[in-house]
Amino acid sequence: MLENYIKIAWKVLLRRKFFTFVSLFGISFTIFVLLVATSILDHAVDPGRPQINQSRILVADRFMATDSARNSVWMSSPGFMLLNRYAKTLKTPELVSIHSGSNTYFTYMEGNKLNFTYKFTDDTFWQIYKFNFIKGKPFGKKDYNEAQHVAVITEYAARKYFYQTDVIGKFIEVDGTDYRVIGVVENVSKISSLIFSDIWVPATTSKDDIDNEFMGSFRLSVLAYSPDDFNEIRNEWHKHLRASVADLPENMVRLTTLKCVLKSNEEMIAELLIEPQENFDSKTTDQEQVVETAGISNYQLFYLVIAGVMLLFMLLPSINLVNINLSRMIERNSEIGVRKAFGATQKILVGQFITENIILTFIGGVISLIAAGITLSIINNSGIIMHAHLSLNFTVFIFGFITCVVLGFVSGVYPAFRMSKLHPVEALRGGSK
Repeated sequence: MLENYIKIAWKVLLRRKFFTFVSLFGISFTIFVLLVATSILDHAVDPGRPQINQSRILVADRFMATDSARNSVWMSSPGFMLLNRYAKTLKTPELVSIHSGSNTYFTYMEGNKLNFTYKFTDDTFWQIYKFNFIKGKPFGKKDYNEAQHVAVITEYAARKYFYQTDVIGKFIEVDGTDYRVIGVVENVSKISSLIFSDIWVPATTSKDDIDNEFMGSFRLSVLAYSPDDFNEIRNEWHKHLRASVADLPENMVRLTTLKCVLKSNEEMIAELLIEPQENFDSKTTDQEQVVETAGISNYQLFYLVIAGVMLLFMLLPSINLVNINLSRMIERNSEIGVRKAFGATQKILVGQFITENIILTFIGGVISLIAAGITLSIINNSGIIMHAHLSLNFTVFIFGFITCVVLGFVSGVYPAFRMSKLHPVEALRGGSK
């Protein structure tokens, strides 16, 4: 029976080529956009190397402070001194790393202007984030403690600056200072903004007085033994921050509430769409200065928003497909009447119509897969998203498959049931009510 359904469906699709083209275009374009968006989202949520430990990492990248009357509000990234003194001493996590945000500088090589980004990091950065080293190795604890001018650079930086990747032992200028290259890693996608850079150097080589920075431009990455330890790590971090009140700079001593939130990857992505409501009251007392590190409790909304957007994106073309399918089936009144007169049941007719629509949807799905693959390749090679590694992986493919089934089923159910309920005589007369 299924074989007959497929044969009939193919003949029907070829009968009215314009309707088929319009249906295929709507289906293909919808699935194409969803596949590309899903690939980008999947890469952000699960980027792979060097963030293969992503599910066990917490990050603090924003520091906030306010006084009791909220007349003064400070907002910045935490400073090196704050993190080095109070985060490095955490006992609950497996590893703790301090690294800066991205810094940009320009240099000239043989008359060509080059633009690079660089980050200051510590030695544990390389243990939390598993970079693929093409040449050499990362700098270690001794290099970091002794403030050695060594650097790890990407393949992109090596080719731009030295025109090759065999550059171990050579010197690269970073913001006016020469650093000896000791490692070359694969390029990192700019989607991984937390660790993205062209060059990484020891934080101890910074020209700024970072040892006295309570607020500055640094980030904190914490690797837990297990995601189950997140709450315990946050509680310990909270206690350490309470102790940091003793080191408040003179211009901040009037502040009564400090906040530096440790966030998971999902919570950080959630902030891109959902601006969290900052609460400075939940732990404030009149007797003491308080630090707050409560995580974002509503980050699940992020996934609901994504699901809602995708559902809406599928719903609109589904409505159009319903109308197109209904028009297509109305033209087949005589066929429906004859088949019902010869004993075709409602179940058989509904099964046939839905099968036809799912076949059409899967043809559109194949077209969209090809188009999405070409588009992702163009994005990867164009530099629109620097060093992007977008692909139609298993997750994206499964999502595309499910989308095809849902889109084909939803847009075919109503027309199928409506037309299958027609009385044979009415159908033969061309009625559709």
